[in-house]
Amino acid sequence: MVLDNRFSTCYVSPAMNETLPLIPVPFAPAEVRERNSERTSPAGHTTSCLFCERPMNPARVAYYVEMTTSLKVVPVGVDAEDSQGCFPVGTSCKNLVPVGYRITKKTNPSLWEMPE
Repeated sequence: MVLDNRFSTCYVSPAMNETLPLIPVPFAPAEVRERNSERTSPAGHTTSCLFCERPMNPARVAYYVEMTTSLKVVPVGVDAEDSQGCFPVGTSCKNLVPVGYRITKKTNPSLWEMPE
């Protein structure tokens, strides 16, 4: 990955050689989020999807996205000054953001390391 020094919110994808801007978080509609937040979580489902609030088992999370305080999704490899950190995204919601915004075990294995 090559950082584009002209833009602090963009990076150049090595595969496609395109610049990726910050994008708005694609939250599910309020009624979907409310319904999912009220669901009875199965045993072990102690976290939820950032986009739809569906309960998730943290041991089975496959995707994360980094979100800023202005509710924007950050491309992988960009250091955002106003980052709130990384949040889990469900497998059905991952397609709401392009591949260049999805953090996987391959791009950031430290998110999958369990604290001792």
